[in-house]
Amino acid sequence: MRTRKLRELEPKNRTGSRHSPSLRKSLKPRRHKTSGFKRQAELLHWHTYYDGWLLSTLPVELSEFTFVDCGAGRGRVLLVASEFPFRKVIGVELAHQSHVIASQNITNSQSPRRQCEDVRSVNSDAADFEFPSEPLIVFLYNPFSEEITKLVVDNLMNPLDVNPRPVVVLYHNPVYTNLFEERSVFQENDADCRPGQNWKIYSLKPVMNPITNSPMDWERSRCSTTALYSDLWKRRMKPYSLVAMSLFAILPSSVQADDGHAHDHAKRDHLRATAQKICPVTGKKLGSMGAPIKVAVGEQKEEIFLCCKGCTQKQINPQHWATIHTNIAQAQGKCPVMQKPLPANPKWTITNGQVVYICCPPCSKKIAADPETFLGRVDTYLTASMKRDPSHQHK
Repeated sequence: MRTRKLRELEPKNRTGSRHSPSLRKSLKPRRHKTSGFKRQAELLHWHTYYDGWLLSTLPVELSEFTFVDCGAGRGRVLLVASEFPFRKVIGVELAHQSHVIASQNITNSQSPRRQCEDVRSVNSDAADFEFPSEPLIVFLYNPFSEEITKLVVDNLMNPLDVNPRPVVVLYHNPVYTNLFEERSVFQENDADCRPGQNWKIYSLKPVMNPITNSPMDWERSRCSTTALYSDLWKRRMKPYSLVAMSLFAILPSSVQADDGHAHDHAKRDHLRATAQKICPVTGKKLGSMGAPIKVAVGEQKEEIFLCCKGCTQKQINPQHWATIHTNIAQAQGKCPVMQKPLPANPKWTITNGQVVYICCPPCSKKIAADPETFLGRVDTYLTASMKRDPSHQHK
């Protein structure tokens, strides 16, 4: 098991154990005199049996983020995080002895699952740590007193005026949730990722207008709890909430193809627009403003439809964005690989610009190997859905 392998990386003499006298002596005096320092040796958090399950549920593109563990101890979570495709993994640890052990563990780690090579431990007081000005996932595993936690949160927010960027905070044993809740820029996302007991997930999302690249109004960009409470949100809100959305790329009514395939592409466009039902900008029924406009959105160039060209100069409404993909998943109904009904919270993949909902992650590899076969099955499912409910057709 992963936790067993992590234990093997710890020194056999366990000089970094929780009650080690040498560890207590290694603690540096804080310039912030708080009750947290007085009991620092007893309250140092050690990550036990954390296998990274929560990281795999986050609605973000991990390769765009730097992972920071505040109070990293001997580097257990750093090693777990290194098995995810983060841009960088950084541990911040006050105790010099623990920092040294963490650095050794990082150097000695030979996990075949390692996906991030830039992993390091920093011997620093988290209250003084300057967070990188880039997208962050911050891990707080019950590390500090209230005063120190407040300083950490303040430091996290300081660069935002100069360099806005998305931030996600994973907070275990969240006894000081007031420090996040009293700041209106933080939004709780527990309902979205369902982290379980003793966890809170907060996000700080400077949502940007994809056309002007300027910050959008925060309150207007937030989603209702109802819209967020599903795994569909995890997949569908990612390009909007985490600034991964590119400028709209207006596509021709049928994609560039030879004459033999033009009809098939036009038919697929019609099926997709029918399944989508509404415009993600205005919420109006597709076809009510004329022929829908096909656009490509995000790094994967996902193809969606707008009600008119004017919408290419406007912001996507996050509630409509979630709705259109719920509509598509419901219209598809079945996994094209297993050919059985989709689960309540289906997975997804994008192939040739088309979002395809699937029952499990392994199905995505089969679709990638033979995309046209499985896209053809999806077309069949969408056609059957349209025949069952012809009122969904746009004119």
